[in-house]
Amino acid sequence: MLAHLTLMNFRNFSECEILFAPGATLFRGRNGQGKTNLLEAVYYLSALRSFRQAAAPQLVRSGAARFDLSAALAGPSEDRLRIRYEQMERERLLEINGNRIGRGVEFAGRLNCVILHSADLRLARGRHSERLRWIDFSIAQIEPGYLQLLARFQRSLKHRNAALKERSTGAELDALDQTYAAACAAVADRRRHYWPELSQRLLAAYDVISRSEEKLGATFESEVDGRVLQKCSARRAQELDAGISLIGAHRDAVHLTLRDLGVGHAGSEGQTRTIALAFKIAQARFIRDHLGRPPVLLIDDVWGELDETRREGLELLMAESPQILLTSTEVSGRGIPATAAAAVVWEVVSGTVKRQS
Repeated sequence: MLAHLTLMNFRNFSECEILFAPGATLFRGRNGQGKTNLLEAVYYLSALRSFRQAAAPQLVRSGAARFDLSAALAGPSEDRLRIRYEQMERERLLEINGNRIGRGVEFAGRLNCVILHSADLRLARGRHSERLRWIDFSIAQIEPGYLQLLARFQRSLKHRNAALKERSTGAELDALDQTYAAACAAVADRRRHYWPELSQRLLAAYDVISRSEEKLGATFESEVDGRVLQKCSARRAQELDAGISLIGAHRDAVHLTLRDLGVGHAGSEGQTRTIALAFKIAQARFIRDHLGRPPVLLIDDVWGELDETRREGLELLMAESPQILLTSTEVSGRGIPATAAAAVVWEVVSGTVKRQS
């Protein structure tokens, strides 16, 4: 769990220090004051990226040269984590317990988090890439080495696409294809390996929240197999014309159905929200079951968008979480789930925080 968080020059915070305890912590304030930025900082310490898909330079406070995040964890490890990003050098420096480390894979997985926010609706109705990110993040939380496989695949895809766009020679593409095929296979293999566990938890969570006989369907599809090299060779002319790779792990897909129709066609607004919530419940339980401890739950002002049934689903997830960080614009606390009723409250105003007595 998270015991202590310090921010310097992160988003709209010049300097901020927060102490945490088990249970719920509520960041309360008007829109635009920095509540979500606090959750983003915690998530960045977990995943080494922003859940808003912002690049590191965008996270540096305006006019500052760097941002600095540090956290102390409570529990078995009691690790001290630190991330510093230097704007001028475009360099990210990582430390664990005061020691510099060179690889993100050593840092990832020390602080496990699951985030719920408004963009989660894209898990139901968005592109396949949204659901693939969900799979990849889930795997990386329990298998940090998977980040290296992903990075290797993304580099090989970038290099191969550049070569296709430049219409490179056959010999050059043949050499790139060897690396590319191996990287594709490594990523697709891990996704296939964990998909049965992830999908089982997803469907079970949807059944509980929806209270419906209507079943959600979820299938994983990938063209990547032992014949990737042959497939690349067979479609080379087509790929050269397109200037991009038409085969690979980036084209994996997760199909969702209701009543045997795609969710985009068959799902109502309520069903879409139920599916999005089920994704996050499944992710949290997947991490918990593999690591033996629940992740920290980050909830960014989403309960106002949920009806009673889905609020109960959120309560179910919160009841399973020993530490919850929430944001709300509601001063009175109206509508906040009962699990968070006894939350420690911090007021957030223009990049400053103050604990309420």
